[in-house]
Amino acid sequence: MLGLPTGMNRSVEKHNINFDAFYDWIEGSVIFDQEEVSGSDVVDILLEENVYSDQELAWEAVDNAWREVERRQVWVGNGSPIEVNTHLSPKRQWKEVPGLAFCLSLSFAEWYPKWAASFGNDYNEQGDLFEELTKQALQAIFPDWTIHRTGWTPNDPDNLDVIVDEMISKLNEQEGKREPWTTPKAHEAGLDLLCYKAFPDGRVGVPLLMMQCASGKNWEDKLRTPDLRIWTKLILFASDPKKAFSMPYALSDSEFTRTCNIADAIFLDRNRLLSPSSMNADWISIDLQNRIISWLEPRLAQLPRVN
Repeated sequence: MLGLPTGMNRSVEKHNINFDAFYDWIEGSVIFDQEEVSGSDVVDILLEENVYSDQELAWEAVDNAWREVERRQVWVGNGSPIEVNTHLSPKRQWKEVPGLAFCLSLSFAEWYPKWAASFGNDYNEQGDLFEELTKQALQAIFPDWTIHRTGWTPNDPDNLDVIVDEMISKLNEQEGKREPWTTPKAHEAGLDLLCYKAFPDGRVGVPLLMMQCASGKNWEDKLRTPDLRIWTKLILFASDPKKAFSMPYALSDSEFTRTCNIADAIFLDRNRLLSPSSMNADWISIDLQNRIISWLEPRLAQLPRVN
């Protein structure tokens, strides 16, 4: 199995572990190492590593994990790579589920910080891949919507003026004021994807989402972006747009609700982002699949393993 992630704190009379990291560790061990994992395997490691001293409490954690992994697989549907019984068994290679493998590995950057740091601090390619993955997910979820990437990258350094002009042209909205609401360093002002459903009449007042795609472990710092207070001054929308936010982590129900409220946004965590797999296991383009696999291969080879 993969090495224990961070957050596996000593638990004596009650659970003191990070369950998000725990669930990802078990799921990743099955998918990335292509090995069958039993509850007793996990309990043995937890006891040997002194995470738990009480076997009954350790089994309680494992039972929680089995329920969570099963729930995740139900949500993914036909794209599920794990069969859940008394054992967790791999049904697909990770290369056959590149979207899930990619999101899981992005989460691992927090659970395995030394591993992540060994690949440097350039997150441009990671961010570009995640934006494209989010775009293709939304295209599958909303097939009659237009999903347009607007985000700034070093290879396509459109300034904010260009982005605003392009949005006005696409949406037929009226121009607002650029000053004093932005700075030369604003880049895309927190906007990565513009998602809208146009009507044949070409008029304003359409369903409109302005989305931030946050691929890194600092995603919580971006929850209030894009800032609609700024965007509704840059563009005089006939009806206010709605925010949307995507990130690669799988959140518990309570955390999902709390985060939706903080962001005040349509929220896509890992489970929602991968939901097109329930309808079509091959919704990701071949080009993006190949790019993700190339990005993942050297990283997965270096993941820590249990001795």
